[in-house]
Amino acid sequence: MKKGVLLFGLFFLVLCTAGALGLVLAPELLDPNSYKSDIIREVKRQTGRNLRFDGDLSIALRPWLGVDLGPIALSNAEGFGPQPFLEARHSSIQVQLLPLINRDLRIQSLMLDGVSLNLARNKHGQTNWEDITEFRKEKTERAAQKDKSTSEKHAESSPKEKTNSGFSLTPESFAIADLQLKNASLCWDDAVENRKLILDQLNLNTGAMAPGRDFDLDISGRIAHNDKEGIVQLTSTANIDKNFRRQQYKNAAFSITAKADEIAKEGVQAEIHANILIDLNEGSFSVENLDLKTPQAEITGVVTAEKLNSAPEYAADLVMTQVKPRALLKLLQIPVPKTADPKALSAGALKISATGGMDFLNILSLQLNLDDTTVSGHANIKSFREPNLSFALKGDSLDLNRYLPPAQKKGNAAQKNAKGKATSKDNTPTKDTAAEKHSAENPVIDFLRHVTMEGTVQLGEFRFKKLRLNNIKGTVKARDGLIRINPLSTDFSSGKLVTDAQGDFRGKTPRNQLVAKARNVDLGKALTDLAGKDYVTGRVDLNINARANGFTWHTVRRSLNGNAKLVMKNGVFRGFSIIPEPVKQAAIEKSPSDISGKIQKQQPYERLSSDFTVRNGLLQTKNTRVTAPRLSGQGAGTLDLRGDYQLNYNAIISITALPRIPFTVTGPVYKPTYSLDTVQFLKETAYTIMTSPLDVGKKALDVGEDVGKGTIDVGKDILDGINKGLQNIFGGDKKK
Repeated sequence: MKKGVLLFGLFFLVLCTAGALGLVLAPELLDPNSYKSDIIREVKRQTGRNLRFDGDLSIALRPWLGVDLGPIALSNAEGFGPQPFLEARHSSIQVQLLPLINRDLRIQSLMLDGVSLNLARNKHGQTNWEDITEFRKEKTERAAQKDKSTSEKHAESSPKEKTNSGFSLTPESFAIADLQLKNASLCWDDAVENRKLILDQLNLNTGAMAPGRDFDLDISGRIAHNDKEGIVQLTSTANIDKNFRRQQYKNAAFSITAKADEIAKEGVQAEIHANILIDLNEGSFSVENLDLKTPQAEITGVVTAEKLNSAPEYAADLVMTQVKPRALLKLLQIPVPKTADPKALSAGALKISATGGMDFLNILSLQLNLDDTTVSGHANIKSFREPNLSFALKGDSLDLNRYLPPAQKKGNAAQKNAKGKATSKDNTPTKDTAAEKHSAENPVIDFLRHVTMEGTVQLGEFRFKKLRLNNIKGTVKARDGLIRINPLSTDFSSGKLVTDAQGDFRGKTPRNQLVAKARNVDLGKALTDLAGKDYVTGRVDLNINARANGFTWHTVRRSLNGNAKLVMKNGVFRGFSIIPEPVKQAAIEKSPSDISGKIQKQQPYERLSSDFTVRNGLLQTKNTRVTAPRLSGQGAGTLDLRGDYQLNYNAIISITALPRIPFTVTGPVYKPTYSLDTVQFLKETAYTIMTSPLDVGKKALDVGEDVGKGTIDVGKDILDGINKGLQNIFGGDKKK
């Protein structure tokens, strides 16, 4: 008995010794390289690609199971060149053996050196991984069909039998003591958009990793886009679950530094600090305590997203400060406009709170600062696919002059030909034959045809050139191609302007209507703002009701219809006087308070009124009337808007103690010609002499012995006054 126990003990010792020697000597006796061909065939079967070994494969069992792999490469898709799809210079892994029995994967070290992944899309839009995806899909479908057939046969033969191996290679838990990724690279070469993005010199290091435990994460590398490059770095305290579906990055710090170039002369420098949470199970992520700093702007706030697995929704509360608009535009490769004020576009800020989804955006609050302008309000885009939006915006002031192009030097501006149209340097009139068609195809016009919109806009002050508008308020409504801005009101030159504008964009050619009312406008102030000088003063009331079709003025003016009424009160025309010298002297003798110099420099009036009608571009007035101290006048005529703005106007001026003076104004409105109706004037003179005392007539006309010559001279003198005044306002020549 004792001898048997001794023999059994000796046998067990030999067995253990032999097992230990087997574990030690197995890697020496077993050559893993002999299995390369099997591995290559299996990769081919699974992916359809060729795997190439350029080095040896080795296995070690002491003190852990270790696999060491030399250079390998996986072939690229057909048509994408000889460059491998995936390659690695050196890979190694060490795993503890005993925990594997309990499906506990404990990796002592994992090192990947020189891993390179090359992704590409050709000019036809095909990617170099589509073949693998399709290959795997077809293989899976064939396997599923085979399993279905086998299950059906098995069910027929053994309907009550169930099989369940209960065995799985999926680890229940894992831990990695040391993970290193050295000199890795990722390349994206897109022939469709002609761009190439490279992330290389990529290094990743971690502390000891285990599900649910914090570990240190450090990533660095070089990023290059076309001809620009920079250095990126990320450090964080990370925490992940065993399936990598919930990831948390605390105190994440990301930085990028790019070299200066012609676009970003200071280079690109950005630092981002945040706490990031990604939950793939819930389909959500959040970025809290965001703090992004660049030379162009600083951003702080919170960004969250939910329902990423179904219908994504997001929310953001962001504050952007220290914004340098010019530098930001350069960074985004947006052309920076040249402005009259070189300090314009130099400062900005933004504060926004918003929620949204794939088809909606709700801006709960907005405050935008650009230079000296502040805009606040809210907006709601209910749908992007079928544009539906509402908004309420309010601004304090906007000086548009700061953002206009700089004044052109003489010789650079477009010349004007004899008809006043813009011309090229060779004096050839410019044409816009395609302007109407281009406007009809404009994306903005297409947007107006489909948008549903309702909103209000307010602006405290607006400046353009010397024009100033205050207290601007407007309400906009749009639906099914019908747009209406009503009311749009503003305080203008001590008066009030209220308009109602409508546009019907349902057809190919829009139909437009404008109703406008101006009340008690200071004409002198308005002209000073618009033209720099108060050629005419007084208070103005104006009513306009006009309709027209088309996108451009070239088309609109030919279809213009409507009416207008103008009333001007208690003002002067500066720079001339209609009353001739004899009458002025008589007035001075009668009333010494009238100063001769004042009479010579301006022509006062008490009231000027006119009713206008326009039919298909032909503007007509039949009852223009003016009253002034010691004179009155009336006139009628037309202005043809359809062509070269030809003016045809007849008027009669009546002056105390003088015959009525008839004259005509003809020619283009930008270069009119004035002429005295001599025959009618002589008739009026004869009538005046016949109906007036002789001494009064002689004193007033100062005709001497040659009555005919005197009357004509007086008429010409009066016409010169009218001519000088109209030229002072409009320009033009007197007809000889």
